[in-house]
Amino acid sequence: MRYLKPALVGLVGGLLLAGAVLTVESIHAQRVIASQIANCVAMTAGGGVCSGSAQVGGVEAPIAFALGFAAAMIWFRRRQQRRVA
Repeated sequence: MRYLKPALVGLVGGLLLAGAVLTVESIHAQRVIASQIANCVAMTAGGGVCSGSAQVGGVEAPIAFALGFAAAMIWFRRRQQRRVA
């Protein structure tokens, strides 16, 4: 029970940071796809079928989650210890 609240705070912190990283990656992927489609339209003079693809995810999200989890858990534990002392 001693680590339940810090673990929950860490979980929320990790999810928030991972979500922020995925949001930034998603915005970047949308821009890459838009650029690919624009290049395709320019090359085919609008007569061809154009599509684009981009990879979202990878090692960034799990690393961001781990860092966010650790930082939030340490922050909450230190805050608890200051109140007790």
